[in-house]
Amino acid sequence: MKKPVKFRKYLYLATLTVFITALAAKRSDDFKEYFGKIVFSSNSINLENFNRDNLKKEFSLTDELYMRVFMKKPLEKIYDANDYHYDFYNSRYTYNYALRLYDNGDLIANWLFEMPPGDYKNAISYTMILSTDNPAEKRHTSIVVNQWADALSGLDPGKHELKLEMVPMNIDIVDRKVPVLASGIFYLSVDKESKKRFLERHTTNLPPAAITNPTVEQMILDASDRIIPDAKPLKAFITDLKEDWTYSTDENGNILYRHIIASVVYKMADQTCWVKSGVYSQKHEGYGDFGPMYFSKSLEGYYNYAIPCNKVVH
Repeated sequence: MKKPVKFRKYLYLATLTVFITALAAKRSDDFKEYFGKIVFSSNSINLENFNRDNLKKEFSLTDELYMRVFMKKPLEKIYDANDYHYDFYNSRYTYNYALRLYDNGDLIANWLFEMPPGDYKNAISYTMILSTDNPAEKRHTSIVVNQWADALSGLDPGKHELKLEMVPMNIDIVDRKVPVLASGIFYLSVDKESKKRFLERHTTNLPPAAITNPTVEQMILDASDRIIPDAKPLKAFITDLKEDWTYSTDENGNILYRHIIASVVYKMADQTCWVKSGVYSQKHEGYGDFGPMYFSKSLEGYYNYAIPCNKVVH
């Protein structure tokens, strides 16, 4: 009798940009043997420096894990061939393909993604980081690496045959039988000792604080309330690379405001946690006194990534 599945989870990831590369028609023949396949490696799988010797089938839980999908046709052509409809300008459509993860034949996770319009029309290959302990890569692909780790955290010790499938998927065809566009199998060794290390090192962490000041951190936290609808600020970090305030002055050199860059962990309405960075300011009221802290603006180029809520102590 088949052993009951202990871990079955369906995860939703909509409107997520992954690393997509459109193969030029003149180069597509170079990869014809991989069409319809998903391949895996411990290193980034770059088309320009593609090395078949780097592809692997055997991994340990704490290994770096990268994948690349090779489709025979762009997703748009697959939609057309199957008479599926998709409209990027209609808000009811938020995903156009799915990745399904099987453990020894049992479905344990289902991720939904939206491939952007240009790639939807042209791309036949894309790459994705599934597991890494590189801090920058984890932050850049935070949703994927965190939920990949969450899916694997339920695996029992032993050797697992894991299968990934890519299928077309949207709200209209979610209950239909759909074609498999690409698939790949690899084998993962899991042991008790590595599981804790894996969950700690291969999921995103709190942002590194440039300086610590509990008083200022509390003011930042208070100023973050109601910045994001239905989100609760949990913890604040001063992440200003200059490690100090920046001051605005008038033409006479009088201080008008002071500003600092901070990152706040929010718990969202969907119970996920995110790190968001912004500029926080105080108006100078004279004689070195400053008024209430307020949120000034969001920041690009700092931190904006998902984090497991259990890593946030507040």
